[in-house]
Amino acid sequence: MGRSTGFRTNRAGTGQRDERVAFLAAASQSVRWCHLLEMSVLTSVVAVSAAGVLMGLRFKAPALIAATALLMIGSLAWNGLGLPGYVTVARFLVLAFAMACAYIVGLSLSVRWKRSEG
Repeated sequence: MGRSTGFRTNRAGTGQRDERVAFLAAASQSVRWCHLLEMSVLTSVVAVSAAGVLMGLRFKAPALIAATALLMIGSLAWNGLGLPGYVTVARFLVLAFAMACAYIVGLSLSVRWKRSEG
């Protein structure tokens, strides 16, 4: 009796090992893209939040509207990872929400500082 490798053979006698290796390689590539996307989104959220706090300290609501428009244009024009549209839109929504929340934090800090001065 021969030793079983656990791979089925097709009619030509070759194993499906090549297909499994190709599948594992594709899955590995997918994990790498997910890691890059996570780091990209995390870095973007931190940068946009810092910009939102600084805008809240200095500027008022029209600046937030303009910054959100620029964020939308930038997200759609510069799709750095070549992602599908729904991922780009979801990423924009996350960044816009983070910027709006950070803007409110900056605005609150600005109001608090102005009250303590005067």
